[in-house]
Amino acid sequence: MIRRCRHAKHYQVGPDRCFNGSVAHEPLTHENPAAHGNISWTEQCDRCGARRTVNGNQGFTEYSPWGHPDTYIGEK
Repeated sequence: MIRRCRHAKHYQVGPDRCFNGSVAHEPLTHENPAAHGNISWTEQCDRCGARRTVNGNQGFTEYSPWGHPDTYIGEK
């Protein structure tokens, strides 16, 4: 049986980066303009290895969808 990963345990991969635009992809994730302008970082799922980009600004966050690490381009 195939199980769906819920990405419950994840950790930051690599250093923080300067904000470089919205990472949200409607309708999978929603844009949060309050999270724009400060830093971005990459998170990786401990169980399946999927990655996502997060924008953060003074407690506000915006998330990209989880993606397979072989096709992930968020760090470029």
